[in-house]
Amino acid sequence: MELLFNLVRVDPEGRQHTRQCLTRDDAIAIAGGDDTGRLLVDTLAGPRNSNGHTPDGPLRLITVADGGVNLIHEMLIRTRGVDAIGRPKPYWPTLWHHIISNTRRAVLRQRLGIAAGEWKQRNGLGRLFGLANWSDAWHLIRLHGLNTDERHYRRWSLASATVWAAVMLAVAGVAIEAYIWKTRWDLPLEANVTRWAYRIGTELPLPDLVPIPRDASTGGKSTIEINGNSYRVNVPFYMASTETTFDQYDAHCVATGRQKPFDEDWGRGDRPVINVDWYDASAYTRWLSAMTGVDCRLPTEMEWQYAAQAGTGREYGIPAPDGSDDIRGKT
Repeated sequence: MELLFNLVRVDPEGRQHTRQCLTRDDAIAIAGGDDTGRLLVDTLAGPRNSNGHTPDGPLRLITVADGGVNLIHEMLIRTRGVDAIGRPKPYWPTLWHHIISNTRRAVLRQRLGIAAGEWKQRNGLGRLFGLANWSDAWHLIRLHGLNTDERHYRRWSLASATVWAAVMLAVAGVAIEAYIWKTRWDLPLEANVTRWAYRIGTELPLPDLVPIPRDASTGGKSTIEINGNSYRVNVPFYMASTETTFDQYDAHCVATGRQKPFDEDWGRGDRPVINVDWYDASAYTRWLSAMTGVDCRLPTEMEWQYAAQAGTGREYGIPAPDGSDDIRGKT
């Protein structure tokens, strides 16, 4: 039935189907290929014996000649009018209903033949264009018994559709991940631009984080004393080796669209940033965490004091010239 169906040029409106010719090789391929397909084609054609007569056997349904394979008569796909309620009365209901059930596939096959013919005329890189879109390409999988040009066209269309689907999924994945990232860190979506640039190797003026170990002068205890009071500090931890500079903070402003702080005309660059409040500083550490994957925050007062002592036993690692801050416990 599939072979006979492919020998019909289907009218999408179902008014008058006509015959269409196939090559013998295509007919054999549709009928099952190799010996099976050849036997079926010969059987339906009723090949003549050595005396030139058609042997007794099944009713002949197709003709095989030098011009190709064809239905033996259009009567096979015609109707003899309609019944009392307007339904067509086909001469061969089985084939007729098979055609009606597969009209959409037949139309797709006809479109494929036209598209494959046009595509064949293209050369070189031109063949990358004119292929079926991803929606039509998947429907082409249902088609069988295609000729060489149609098979090539389908193969290229499916390959192109697969590549485009992969690209679209990748883009969608990146977009979703970018949205999740910006939501998690409460950052504007455009901050992803700087983030991806940093990931592929763009240099950013990020702070140099150095480890703050236990205080060897206190026997490894993680405590400090201020004004006679003892405070516990969780160590080790990391802290920037210098104050946050204008360069570092300005990079955050550019990435997130924040306004850069005024430098009072004292200069920017590697000078410590000024005119920022706690909220600005917290926003910077949040951006820094999102960029580096390291949990960054402002140090507590005790952590800063502990790092400033630098294991010297003094309140500050470098004493003031007059020695006023040279003794632990003084403020």
